Amino acid sequence: MNVVLEQRPDRVPMTLACEVLGLNRSTVYRRRKRAVEARPPRRSRKNSVQPRALSTQEREHVIETLHDAPYCDQPPAEVYQRLLEKDQYLCSVSTMHRLLRQQGEHGERRPQRPAQHHAIPRLLALAPNEVWSPPLSR
Repeated sequence: MNVVLEQRPDRVPMTLACEVLGLNRSTVYRRRKRAVEARPPRRSRKNSVQPRALSTQEREHVIETLHDAPYCDQPPAEVYQRLLEKDQYLCSVSTMHRLLRQQGEHGERRPQRPAQHHAIPRLLALAPNEVWSPPLSR
């Protein structure tokens, strides 16, 4: 369509050509302007390197700190607070969470006993005097 509009005779006004082709004249002018500017396509932030991101050595240092004995059972918020009390700043709490998530270690960090299933005993008597129970204490 752009080729037809560009190669139209000079005696045919743009308004008439756009009307015949069923185009909006402002759209044609906007497309022409955009082609002239030819800006580079926008990049996605996902693929771009963040300027303030931690280096690999800094990430490893944070992970090692989170795995150290005094902090291995602590949540990142408490590790962050304890490090600040010692005048050390490694990264933000959310970055600690993000690094642990990448390691597959997010969630509860303390050792916990797995859930126990205590089944209630069900007794079935098919005849008299088959099931005996102790007397209830009051």
